[in-house]
Order: sequence, then structure tokens, then C-alpha cells
Amino acid sequence: MNLNVSDLKGNFGEDLKIWAGKVVEYCNPIAEEIDKAFYAFQSKPIELGKIEETTVLILGINPHCNEGEGCFSGQINHPYNIWKAKDGKITAETFCNENPCWKDRKNWPTTIWKNIEEKIFHTPEMKEVISSNNFVFMNALYFATTDVKEFFRLKNANNIFDECVDYTKFLIQNIIKPKYIICLSIPECFDRLNKTKTILPLLTNGKIRLLVEGKFCDVSMFGIPHTSGSRNVDAADWYNIGTKIHNKIFDRKVSEINAQETVDYFRKNPLGKITENSKKTIRFTIDGIRNDKLEVVFTTDYGGYWGIKDVQNNDNLQHKSKYIVMLKELGLEIYYPVWLGEKWFKCYGENIKKEIESTIEKFISHIKNENLPAS
Repeated sequence: MNLNVSDLKGNFGEDLKIWAGKVVEYCNPIAEEIDKAFYAFQSKPIELGKIEETTVLILGINPHCNEGEGCFSGQINHPYNIWKAKDGKITAETFCNENPCWKDRKNWPTTIWKNIEEKIFHTPEMKEVISSNNFVFMNALYFATTDVKEFFRLKNANNIFDECVDYTKFLIQNIIKPKYIICLSIPECFDRLNKTKTILPLLTNGKIRLLVEGKFCDVSMFGIPHTSGSRNVDAADWYNIGTKIHNKIFDRKVSEINAQETVDYFRKNPLGKITENSKKTIRFTIDGIRNDKLEVVFTTDYGGYWGIKDVQNNDNLQHKSKYIVMLKELGLEIYYPVWLGEKWFKCYGENIKKEIESTIEKFISHIKNENLPAS
């Protein structure tokens, strides 16, 4: 890497251009040789070290492209010249810019950004990081491939990888300066970058590692599954990943959820006649007002929730409006006609099981009072 701290001027904009100039000087001939497009930033690069609030660098291993796409010749000859190539090369000025597709990120075909924004940054404090633009989203390696395995089949891949990562390290340490790093993909990104080999396993679901902690450029780095999708990560896992990261970087602590533990608790403490008893779901029937029959459901689906509905689900309840009023007053969401009342486990604090039991006891008490004969 042909770049030293002494080359910098102490001004973020100037230093970013100096860094980018050295990178494109290296990458342009490589890109022409291997015919792979290259860029670093998804979002606009900013100086995170000057922001007093918590700042995060979201770090992917390298840009993704679909099969048959992502070639350098296509990048510099784009019909709309979105990469602003000059004389068949990517310029330093262009390399300092965000991905031209960044403005359309909410419509990206993969869930990569949607899951970052909605599932990982789900607490108010984490949402503030995103809404206040206190983050940069970029890649450690700059050349686009369908996956990182394709990259490592290229000529001189290891040398190219090391050179790009050295430039990224320099950028992080001396120019952007984030307080925390979130690395997308544990085996492909975190493990490749966490050279200290000091790894703290923070969360697992028995199948894969969900969250690990280490260091990159002397900055605390969290490794998580890639948010473009993982068959082994469910909604509760994503929620708990975001919760653990939150609890590591903010003073206000948030409770994790264990949907299976909650469902199993009510399996051992039935509330009525059991009508379904699978690993993921337990259902009971309870008496409603007069001759109504209600069903209470607990499930781990979609991260875990519980609810009350008509046992037959055919809209034959005589007193549905009363149940809806009762359950709304008890804090449940109303999604009639499917649910008279429903609530996600993640909406509770540490005493989730006791809070739900208390809610159901109050609901049953209301029903008993309605069943008392008129005086």
C-alpha cells in the first residue's frame, strides 16, 4: 500500500480524496486485467470520528453482483455514465461517492438493507444512528463478484485482498474513525478481518454463530450473519442480535426474547384444554361469555407472539365486540377477524411469562363477571 499518515492534510474531504487517489491508482489496472467493477462505499462516506453520538461502520466483505454482471468494462462504459468514468478509468472523485443505487436501497431485490434497518437497528437508540446518518456502509474489498468464493478464484486474489484491506484499515483508522463496526457475515467477513483471533462468542442458536465480537483496527467489531438472508436465522434471532449489539454500546439495556422458552412455559402451565401441542405452537380452548369458545395460541413463529381468537375462526362469536374492547384495554393489538387480540413477545420486558399470565387472568376475570347472572 503506497500511502502514509504523513500524506494526509488533516481535512476530511482532502484526506478522503488523497486516500481515494491511491486506491484507484492501484485498482484501475487490476480491474482492467480481471474485468471486475470496483467501488468501496454503499452510503456516502462521512467523518464519524467528529460525531459525539454513537457511530457505526457497517462493513461488508465485497460488493455483490449478479452472475454475468459486475464487469469493469460495463462499469466504465455504462450507457448513463453513472460511474463518471474518465479516459476508461474510475476517478478518485467517483470513488469517494456513494453507490449510485444507494438512493433506491429500500427497493433493493435482496433484504440486505431492509434487514439491517428493521431487524438489527430496531431499538430507538439504534434507529437514531440510522436516521441521523451516524453511519457509513462500505466494503472492505472493492471488487464486485457474485460471492467472495468467486473472488478468490481470480488471479492473485490473495494479494489483491490484502492490498484492499490495508487501504480499508488506513481509511478506518485515520479518516473515518467509527466507534463501532458491524461486519456482515461471520465466516466470510468477520473471520477474514479479525486478525487478532480474539473472538468473544456472544450468541448462537445451536446451528450457527449469530453474534461474535472482536477487534478490527483497534475498533470493537461485531460479526453477524449476512443480512441478505440465512436459512438458519429466524425473526427472534435477528431481534436478539440487534438487542445484544444495543446492550454492548448503549447504557439503557433491552431485554432479549426466548420464544421457545415462553411457549414451553405455557405448555407446562396450560390455561385450558390443549387442542394443539407441537414443538413450535401450543393452543388451548377457554370458555368465553355465555356459550362462546375462545382459543389462546402461543407460537415461536416470526420471533414469537401470542393471541386470542374464535376457536372455530368462523365469525360465530356472540360477544366479539366485548372481547375486542377487553383485550385492547389490556394492551393487545386488534387484528380482527383473524385475531381478537395479539401481542409480540418482543413487546414485553424481562417478566414476559408473568406479564402474559397476568393479562390472561384479568381477561378471564372479565369474562366471569360477564357470565354472572344479572342481579
